Amino acid sequence: MLYDPAGVQVLIADLGKYETSITEEQQKAIAAEKSLTGIAWQGGADGGAAAFKHAHVKLMGDMDDLLINLKNLKGAVEKALAHAQATDGSVADDFYF
Repeated sequence: MLYDPAGVQVLIADLGKYETSITEEQQKAIAAEKSLTGIAWQGGADGGAAAFKHAHVKLMGDMDDLLINLKNLKGAVEKALAHAQATDGSVADDFYF
């Protein structure tokens, strides 16, 4: 099997960066939602606030799903790389006997 371990490590690092970035954006969105919803309810625009809250909850669910998928993908890539490297080591050892 032909693969580039350095390239795969870059992919793993990128997946970790995406996860961190999405988590940070999610935290910002949660803080903004609390602020905006509070302001809207204080101003008597609770209908708009409720609609916003509904959209926000869906967005947070989608972001949670994305984070789960990223984590699973990163784990699968790490596992595949480890397996490929172990196979390479095993094959290389066979040549020394």
